[in-house]
Amino acid sequence: MAEKEEGRREEIVAIMEVELPKLVETSPAFRHQLLGMMSEYFVKKEDLKQVLDAIKDMQADFNTRFEEHSRILEGHSKRLEELSRRQEEHSRIIEEHSQTIKELVKRMDQHEKKLDIQEKRLESSIRGLGARWGLMSEESFREGLKDILQDIGLKVERYIDYDVEGYVFGHPDQVELDVVIKDTTVMIAEIKSSMSKGDVHAFQRKVEFYEKKQNVKVERKGIIAPFVDPRARPVIERFGIAVFSSGYDVQI
Repeated sequence: MAEKEEGRREEIVAIMEVELPKLVETSPAFRHQLLGMMSEYFVKKEDLKQVLDAIKDMQADFNTRFEEHSRILEGHSKRLEELSRRQEEHSRIIEEHSQTIKELVKRMDQHEKKLDIQEKRLESSIRGLGARWGLMSEESFREGLKDILQDIGLKVERYIDYDVEGYVFGHPDQVELDVVIKDTTVMIAEIKSSMSKGDVHAFQRKVEFYEKKQNVKVERKGIIAPFVDPRARPVIERFGIAVFSSGYDVQI
């Protein structure tokens, strides 16, 4: 039964596929009736136009909103760029101030070191006066100067030998010299609170005694004393002796 129904349906469909186009073309009444029957299944032209117009309105509204959002985003982007530029400028200014502060701190440290050296130089001079006037021992003054030399990276060794022939002082006596060393450079020195003309001659004879005993040639000679008798200056120059008024001035 079902197969018969299906066969009849297929037969009717086949007939309609052939006859329907002819009826639509030749019979206005049939065509009108068919349109009425199909109107509820198809969208009318007016309805379709309304839908298209609504879509166009939505598209226009979307475009308007999109452009507005784009302008807002562009404004935010410009503000962010401006903020970034200002931040970079502030960072640069802070870095410049930081460098300036570092330079000021460095200069203050250097100035403080200079003041410290000047203070120690003054202290050394005062010690020299004390030793010269008998307020403190010459040995204490010498030890203070040796400490200063060590502070600036110089090594000080004491050379002691006995002059049997009396070459230095005219009679046998003990000879003492200071050997100042920096790396491999050596300077024979006399460290005293004050130097007279006679002291300079005695120092030169000590150097000559040292050269003979050690079988060496002394290239550098120095006097480290805060007070030097002006009358001793020509003798110092003749012997080629360097003079340093403070331990901080010593260069070898």
